[in-house]
Amino acid sequence: MPKEKEKNITDKNMNETPADRLNAVILKYFKTQLEVALLLRMDRTTLSSYIKGRYNITKKFAMRLQDAVGINAEYILNGTGNMVIDDTQEPYFKSDVPLISKTDTKTLHGIIKRYILEYEGSKKVLRESGEESVVSLALGNLEEKSAPFMAYNSLDEFEEHYNIPVGSTIILKKNYVNGDLVLYTYNEQECEIGIFNKKENQITEWKTKAEYKVEDVDIMGRVIGKFEKIKFKGKNKTDRFF
Repeated sequence: MPKEKEKNITDKNMNETPADRLNAVILKYFKTQLEVALLLRMDRTTLSSYIKGRYNITKKFAMRLQDAVGINAEYILNGTGNMVIDDTQEPYFKSDVPLISKTDTKTLHGIIKRYILEYEGSKKVLRESGEESVVSLALGNLEEKSAPFMAYNSLDEFEEHYNIPVGSTIILKKNYVNGDLVLYTYNEQECEIGIFNKKENQITEWKTKAEYKVEDVDIMGRVIGKFEKIKFKGKNKTDRFF
């Protein structure tokens, strides 16, 4: 019996683009972007440019995705129908892909904590990196009990696994609830992103689906968005959120 049609998981975000939908399909049905790039006979950097919106996704490219990879062109272009053509294809990520909607911005003065994601040998670690002065852009209210803080990404693996480019900044808050996407550390500060499951008292890593008991990790905060570029002057304060 064919499985139920995929729910359009990004319907809540009215500003979604074909690039956003392509990112959602890859995160849900494929282990890495490289897997899709190989099927397209394309280098990963070029595919990444489509996912980031640097290249426009045309009808021709959407049909190429459908013919070579099995990704539904209608879904990519218009957000309708199944994500994939083969309705028996099993998703790699079983739950809804936890895409983050756009966050309101406002002019505000304040200081927020800053971290950096970097390699220590083969480990991916999160280190404190002082404070950041927020002059013309803030996410939410800095006077809230759960104020935002930021983590600068320098990890290639975070770009490959989570579509968080090297050089971008992850925005987080300390509060989180069941089903939230969280940044956590384990095994002497090794860092990953996963889904918090309150009922099972565990975290499931986003891509590998490795499971950790909550008491065995240190949850740093809820991922609420990312800046691929931060500009404090001019009209365009940010490149895009996810």
